[in-house]
Amino acid sequence: MKSSLDSRFRKKILTAAEIEFVQSSKNPVQTLWSFWACKETAYKIRKKHCTDVSFLPGRWEVCLAPPDKRYTDGEIAVSASQKVYLRLFFNDDYIHCIGTDEFAMRGNIICGVAPMPEPKDGNGHEASSYVRSIVAQKLGEFLSVNPADIEIKRKKVNGELQPPRIAAGVARSGIDISMSHDGRFVAYAFLS
Repeated sequence: MKSSLDSRFRKKILTAAEIEFVQSSKNPVQTLWSFWACKETAYKIRKKHCTDVSFLPGRWEVCLAPPDKRYTDGEIAVSASQKVYLRLFFNDDYIHCIGTDEFAMRGNIICGVAPMPEPKDGNGHEASSYVRSIVAQKLGEFLSVNPADIEIKRKKVNGELQPPRIAAGVARSGIDISMSHDGRFVAYAFLS
């Protein structure tokens, strides 16, 4: 989190209005990383449609509504003709942002955050495998299929990993999914 105190870092990733908002915030570190999560979410959504898009967070301004008890909604104009619609969840332990490029779909996103289990007998869980197992379980419930039949794959194109996809063979294998892990938490989202 030390980099969040560096003004050069803030100038690189935030707009002038966002920098001012962070500086006047009651919790500047959480506010900065909330903006970052929103911008990273917008980039991932754009990357699904346009593989050669650049991540230029300082050019995208996050507009957030006042938060309610669980989350806040917002948007980012990523181009003159395209917006990404966001939902930002945050508390003292984590920040999690989900989004879609279709406003009406924001309410159709199924998502969650889970803590990594405590290691047993010195054997820790590998975060990527753990979040995949959670996504398979949640998709199994949603699709009424056995989670063991759900395989999540990521292809490489020109040496770069692409977004995760459900392997063929499962009904509705084209469901858009997202998985992440950081520190003690894993997170997922998919469109219903």
